[in-house]
Amino acid sequence: MALPLFTKNVSRSKFADFDVPDGSVLLFAESNGFGGSKLIAKNPDGSFSEVGASKLPIKSSDGSNIAMTGDCITCVSLTSGMVIGVDSSGLTSSVCVTQELWLDMPSTAVSFTLPAFTWTNGAAPDFTSASTRYVVVARWNGTKFLANLAYTEALT
Repeated sequence: MALPLFTKNVSRSKFADFDVPDGSVLLFAESNGFGGSKLIAKNPDGSFSEVGASKLPIKSSDGSNIAMTGDCITCVSLTSGMVIGVDSSGLTSSVCVTQELWLDMPSTAVSFTLPAFTWTNGAAPDFTSASTRYVVVARWNGTKFLANLAYTEALT
């Protein structure tokens, strides 16, 4: 089957039957779900990968089931007793995904529960400062989520 030169805003499934010769990639644009596109490469082994860096939209979430897709920054306004969950469907040992989480502490600090992340410094940070944004970077490394507190900033 002949490879197309370039196709815009189609899903990866459209290219499932295309064989990519060794030393080549098939490039196409896929909708990013926010009115734009992202450049995707289909590799000779049949896998797909996003090409280049992109501007990431900021999405608000209630925190109950954060999709760990790496295609946005997820902002959660923390509430007392909140249990933050992650949706890891689609994550396998052959993919690596990095997700930035903005955890916004209200004017009175509240307790909340994070998923079972493996913290790179050995322990979860102390999330006790009121009116603070905690920026957590979580990475699926193919077997588990690694996380670190990248920085904090005051919310005004």
